[in-house]
Amino acid sequence: MRAALPLLFALFVPLAGCGTPSPQSPAGAAKAQELSWIRDDAPRAVAEANASGKPLFVEFGAEWCKACVSMGNYAFKDPALVDALRDRAVWLSIDIENPANAAFVAAHRHKHYPTFTVLAGSTEQSWTGYFQADEFVSIFRVALLGDAGAIEQQELRYEEKYRPCADAATKPAADPWVDLAVTTTAAMCVQALLWKGLSTPDSAEVRKHLQAALDRAGAAPAIPDGPVFVHEAYEALFVASDGEMRGTVGAAWRKYAERLPVVPRAHAYRVSGSAGVAAKLLEEYTKMNGGEFAVYQELAETYNALGRFDVALLASDRALALGRGPALLPVYLTKAFLAHRAGDEPLANRTLDEGKAFALRLPLSRGGADVANRLARIRDYGF
Repeated sequence: MRAALPLLFALFVPLAGCGTPSPQSPAGAAKAQELSWIRDDAPRAVAEANASGKPLFVEFGAEWCKACVSMGNYAFKDPALVDALRDRAVWLSIDIENPANAAFVAAHRHKHYPTFTVLAGSTEQSWTGYFQADEFVSIFRVALLGDAGAIEQQELRYEEKYRPCADAATKPAADPWVDLAVTTTAAMCVQALLWKGLSTPDSAEVRKHLQAALDRAGAAPAIPDGPVFVHEAYEALFVASDGEMRGTVGAAWRKYAERLPVVPRAHAYRVSGSAGVAAKLLEEYTKMNGGEFAVYQELAETYNALGRFDVALLASDRALALGRGPALLPVYLTKAFLAHRAGDEPLANRTLDEGKAFALRLPLSRGGADVANRLARIRDYGF
């Protein structure tokens, strides 16, 4: 479902995912006084922490971890963060792939990167992910001081990012197409709050408004992007529904998708539970029109849903041959997962290594960083 609203979600929701740079510009960051990092020398850092009585802060990362690189280039050079935390700890940066760090990494093994650990006396506290500078300072206060108020502030920040968007789920806009776009994104924000365990607008009201927005848009004069908005709205409504209503929404979505190009049409069938129909659509299209990256990418996912791993792997290979840039990262992930499900672990590992090497050549991006990190974590720790 994460891929349901790539455009709308980016427009309306400032996500806090891995790889997002701080507002601090690179030029401004370079002028900031940096933290006094000890790099890849755990014995020295432990000795300094013991001698000074300060806690030991450890950053576990790697060159392939783009969120780690981004934290180093932006958040950890933010002047406010440096001023607030510079003297509060001994700062140790550990490259998990440096053989010299093997024993220390094994003693503090983590599955996700970047991971930040504070060692103070006999206590050890860790947290994972990309953080803006102000968020990091708050979490650091939690780790060092047990400041429950700082934890609460983190939850408030999360709500601040999603709450205004989620609240729009029950507030109609005057323009029917704007209403549909905003309401679709709002439904996704509601799901984000639900995943976090936070309170949300009434789910029934959200679904009611989204359905009303779909009806209004259907009766309004057409606009160029209208079919895309309606398609994404149906998917958001499908995800927000359950039981008998989900079946009803799925049927309506598939009916609407008949007017769409083959890839979104097949996507609607696959997600709503008719992967067999989706496969036939895509197979017929490739016979008549050759192939396109998006077609083979969707075909790989469709064969995966059907448990046809051999042809799914062939489709993913075709997608890799046709695609370019960051769009290939999720295909590497899909192919590795397919190989794993097919019982071919050597192929799964080779694919993860290829995806990891490819990711290192790409510019940093939010979505790309997340997928690149997932590829590397799976390679190290398994599916």
